[in-house]
Amino acid sequence: MALDERIGAPVRHSDIVDVRNCMHACGMEDIKCVGNLFTWNNKQQGSSRVFSKIDRILANHAWQSCFSAAKVCFMLEGYFDHSSGLLSMYPRDDGGKKPFKYLTMWKSSAVFSYTIQKAWNTQIIGSKMFILVNKLKRVKHALKDLNKVGFTDVQAADLRAHQNMVAAQSAMHNNPNDQGVANAELKAIQEYKEKHKAYLAFHSQKAKVAWLKDGDENTALFHQSIRSRKVQNQVYSIYDMKGEWKDTADGVSQDFLDYYKVLLGSSNTLIIP
Repeated sequence: MALDERIGAPVRHSDIVDVRNCMHACGMEDIKCVGNLFTWNNKQQGSSRVFSKIDRILANHAWQSCFSAAKVCFMLEGYFDHSSGLLSMYPRDDGGKKPFKYLTMWKSSAVFSYTIQKAWNTQIIGSKMFILVNKLKRVKHALKDLNKVGFTDVQAADLRAHQNMVAAQSAMHNNPNDQGVANAELKAIQEYKEKHKAYLAFHSQKAKVAWLKDGDENTALFHQSIRSRKVQNQVYSIYDMKGEWKDTADGVSQDFLDYYKVLLGSSNTLIIP
């Protein structure tokens, strides 16, 4: 599927183009994988050894929407040439407190700079670190308030602005000589440009796709990219510091907390997860 999925022998584009086109046509992609990257090797020695990722477990978008917490673990092959893949499906856990994230769409607001300056210029007494931390907290809360005022539902705002623009343009065609209608049309177009720019910025940042341009508005692809990245960033199972396997949400969360408590509480001990 990719030129870097084999070592020890070259991969030609003609070897993979058909299966890639087939997967694209069927809307299939790899389920999140952990464990060994290469799932096959020829068991030969020295320079004749070839490793390749041949085995895959695929799913379409509908399946991954139903089982978004699924993952595949490719294990050691033993005396076989292929690795076995274990498919695990975990209960969905959409809860938990979401971390604060700066959204680039906020800078499109007319009061963005004023909001930042007002929060940052607040007088705070204390050590330099105390002042810095509290100013950052104030900026965070100010941006959250700004988000509630104008960016709570960017898609709904984008749709409303588009509908208003369509209505204004229809009125303009029915009354081409009415200056009031012309002014309303111009205002509706400008408002739609602002709302749509915020909408694209929001999805561009969430998906983190470098190829997003103002004219590329393949929304279905945006949302699929967002879902795929979210799945890749989820951790459903982990080996703890004792080498024990944990695959429950509470167990994984506690192991992360325990690890960083030890890491941050020690100045001389290096802990490798």
